Amino acid sequence: MPHGEFGLDVIALVGSLRYMHHRSVPEIHRELLTRSVLISERTVTNLLARYEELVTLHLTDQTRLR
Repeated sequence: MPHGEFGLDVIALVGSLRYMHHRSVPEIHRELLTRSVLISERTVTNLLARYEELVTLHLTDQTRLR
């Protein structure tokens, strides 16, 4: 992602852990740390917001996404 600290792979993982595996932010944070992704809990929250924005964009505006 332009100007982002984390790539789409991390954003997708955060979204997957939250919405497919029903993990809390502290649980997601711990999981990322076990995968050697150095991140704060606050950043996990920010990445969840980014994930939600991307999902919304995908569902509502395919042309703009491309």
